[in-house]
Amino acid sequence: VTGAISGNERIVRMLLNALCGFGLLAKQDERYAVTDFSRLFLVDGAQAYASSANYREVFDVQWQAFANIQQLVKTGKPVIDTHNFGAESSYWEALVRYLIPFAMAPAQMAARVLGYEGKARKGAKILDMACGSGYLGYYLAQLDPEAKVVSNDWENVLKVCRDVAERMGVTRQVEFLPGDILSIDLD
Repeated sequence: VTGAISGNERIVRMLLNALCGFGLLAKQDERYAVTDFSRLFLVDGAQAYASSANYREVFDVQWQAFANIQQLVKTGKPVIDTHNFGAESSYWEALVRYLIPFAMAPAQMAARVLGYEGKARKGAKILDMACGSGYLGYYLAQLDPEAKVVSNDWENVLKVCRDVAERMGVTRQVEFLPGDILSIDLD
């Protein structure tokens, strides 16, 4: 391990063991391996691969904001150009793709709270406003094959939703409703 990165063995082991404590690595017989969660960020082609354009775009914007926090505190004005973050901004697509892995645990929790665990739910109607990736509704649809999901977000974000729904095998259960949450007509 230490030979590959030219580091002090004691320090490298401390770092790797700490990563195990966070669930980012697993250790067995003095060998380390990535966990399923880490694989989402470290394996090329995974939804949140750390070298992807999604990751870079999201963190470039956040870095601009945090790097200029002193200016924000002094002036009280945005430190990034907010005109670049309207409905058609590619930032939102990148952000929701990046956040997919972080939606997994809340989706499982919501399923428990809503009574999906150990029970057969039939035909739930799920309205997911400003749905982001849509993962929460699609996870519930996987548990209830008769469920119908209405996913609302901006059209460019719904492109991500369509991809996620397809990957999760629930496309036939989903209606995509483009529009701004503040102005969309829900009858």
